[in-house]
Formats: sequence, C-alpha cells, structure tokens
Amino acid sequence: MPATFAGSRTGSPPVSAVEAQKIALDQYRRLLLEHGLRNKTSSTVQNVSEAREMLYPFWVAYLRKSGAYEFKTLDAVSGEIQGVRMRKVFLRAFRQLDGR
Repeated sequence: MPATFAGSRTGSPPVSAVEAQKIALDQYRRLLLEHGLRNKTSSTVQNVSEAREMLYPFWVAYLRKSGAYEFKTLDAVSGEIQGVRMRKVFLRAFRQLDGR
C-alpha cells in the first residue's frame, strides 16, 4: 500500500508520497527563486529525499473568557503564536480526536 500524508491529521484529502514530493519540490523551487531574486544569487534543486510523515510540536493553551472556552496555539520550536490559518487546522484536528 503506498504511503499517504496529511489527510488523517488535518482533515484534508490524503496525498500520495509522489504527490507530496512534487508539492515539496515545487514549493522549494519557489522559495529558492524568491531568495535568489532578493540576494542576486542562483540555486537549483538537485534532489528531494523520500517523503515521510513529519511531526511538529505545538503548545495549546485553553482559556476561559466570559463563560466560553478559547484556545491559543504556540509553535513550540519558534515560540510564535499561531494565527487564523493554524487555528483552522487545530479545530479540524480537535474534531477528529473527538470523533465528529
């Protein structure tokens, strides 16, 4: 059975290993192009290693405000508070954990 990524944890449709590698390569090329244009340098991607699931640490703080519960997420590596985009990811993940 081929490996799939993302779907089980984020609620989005699963992506095959081949698709994940293609997406990563495309995004990396864009990043290198942007960096090269800013710094007047040139880089090329030679290889992308095998795609595997990657776990990334986050802290979740649960707060109670005016009788309602709220949560904030914090990137445990950079220390940055996460915004609206990651909030949606966590809401999906919480729903999956809860069986909804």
